[in-house]
Amino acid sequence: MQYFVYIGKDSKTINLFSKLSIGVFYAASNCNQAIKVLDKIREKYDTALFFEQINLSQDIANIHYMRKKYPGLYMVLVIDSLSKEEAPEYLKAGINNTIKYETNPESLQALSTFLKRSKDTGTSTQDAKLECFPPTFMEKSF
Repeated sequence: MQYFVYIGKDSKTINLFSKLSIGVFYAASNCNQAIKVLDKIREKYDTALFFEQINLSQDIANIHYMRKKYPGLYMVLVIDSLSKEEAPEYLKAGINNTIKYETNPESLQALSTFLKRSKDTGTSTQDAKLECFPPTFMEKSF
């Protein structure tokens, strides 16, 4: 079973995720609520954690904390835009990828396929090539 945990309050994004039929979705308003959800999930390698972009310093602290607590978890930053200065900071903190707030269901399906492929092959999501879900850090979101 795949799990998608979203830390944030953007109602459009929460609505989009909640309509997906590719896994179980949880919305949490902060890291503490997300931890309660994540600690109940046995197989975390089949889980993606989405962070709503708020401000760089707060985001980095939360991402570092969650990365330390869950080192193998696949983490995605949900963004409007990302500056060239911010991108390396998020990468260093532990973000694996980015998506736009109003992403399309196909992108989330591609993420689901990537997580399933990683699980089936026993490949860590930290080390795997993102063939089906390329990092959007390199797209024109800057």
